[in-house]
Amino acid sequence: RTQAELPLFIPTVMTPQGDGSYVCRPGRPVRDLTPAQVAAALGISRSAVYALVDSGRLPCRRPTRRKILISAEAVEEFRIKTRDPEYWKS
Repeated sequence: RTQAELPLFIPTVMTPQGDGSYVCRPGRPVRDLTPAQVAAALGISRSAVYALVDSGRLPCRRPTRRKILISAEAVEEFRIKTRDPEYWKS
């Protein structure tokens, strides 16, 4: 896959307009996600994300000793895999 074909996580940015309303627009594309962002994207808890990382079901990289980053591509692949009921039998 080329870099342009990789899935991206695009957060929403809400800008207040001063009259009580907001304008929603897409934020900057992100290729690496924090565990909190992955949890929000998958609809699970942060501790569940850490458990998936520890079990090896969700690959990650550690740029520092305490920081975990998970690629948007890995999250999308995990989401596709887990749609299959057979995945949960193993």
